[in-house]
Amino acid sequence: NLPNGERSFLPFKFMLGKQEVIRGWEEGVAQVSVGQRAKLTIPDDAYGATGHPGIIPPHATLVFHVELLKLE
Repeated sequence: NLPNGERSFLPFKFMLGKQEVIRGWEEGVAQVSVGQRAKLTIPDDAYGATGHPGIIPPHATLVFHVELLKLE
């Protein structure tokens, strides 16, 4: 975790259309070109009233700063 509450991660792979990530990532990353950075704001319905205990509180709006490194 970073001091402002953000978390930093290493690159990871996923396949669009396979429901490997939350819907906001599917929709947002599909609109990004290789080398482009984007800010994805995911509404609270991503994890809803339950959240993800210990990580994401209930009804949380999530903000991700992403960069598409490559397509395979």
